[in-house]
Amino acid sequence: MFKKSILSLFVASSLFGEITMCYKENFTTPSKLENTSLDGGECNSKYSSNDMRKNGWKIKDISTSKAENGMNYTYIFSKESASEIQTTPLIKNETLKSQLLVLENERLEKEKSDKEINELGNGKKIYESQCVRCHGANGELKPNTSGKLAGLNSDDFMDMMRDYGINQRDNGAAILMAPYSLITKDRKEVVKYLESINVLKKSKENKESK
Repeated sequence: MFKKSILSLFVASSLFGEITMCYKENFTTPSKLENTSLDGGECNSKYSSNDMRKNGWKIKDISTSKAENGMNYTYIFSKESASEIQTTPLIKNETLKSQLLVLENERLEKEKSDKEINELGNGKKIYESQCVRCHGANGELKPNTSGKLAGLNSDDFMDMMRDYGINQRDNGAAILMAPYSLITKDRKEVVKYLESINVLKKSKENKESK
């Protein structure tokens, strides 16, 4: 759907010659953005926003969103001659603008979906490599003095792993668990994975934050 929308948009842009969208994803140096080649649309990974302005395009809008690494930037450029302004119905611009908004929303949804898939994959990998031997594939085992993970509240699991990491918990398993306390990012990814296979129960706060 995402690729199909991009194709439709570029066809519309080439026919009307009025509006095009360019973007840059996961960009970490905003001070260099104006002179960095943008992807998509008329920019086509060749032209920066400064180049586009030199070629007669005007920036109609810029939107930003957080990315896993840096920021995502989306530019909407327009290019109209006096004759085009007189002969082109307003509805054409509004239709293209709507298409651009739909495309941007689809891009954000795809980005969110890709991020969640990546987090689940990382969480599964960490759990299977560090936890499954003692706690079981479904959190059903009760190793040493530790309790089962199955049925545990997600927030309680996060607190427990944090406490092991800062030596604030000692139920007889502290020495064994300290090496597996995990950094915050890894803990969150393991939680997402265990929630996805119904090992951990989502807390009220956890549900509201998703």
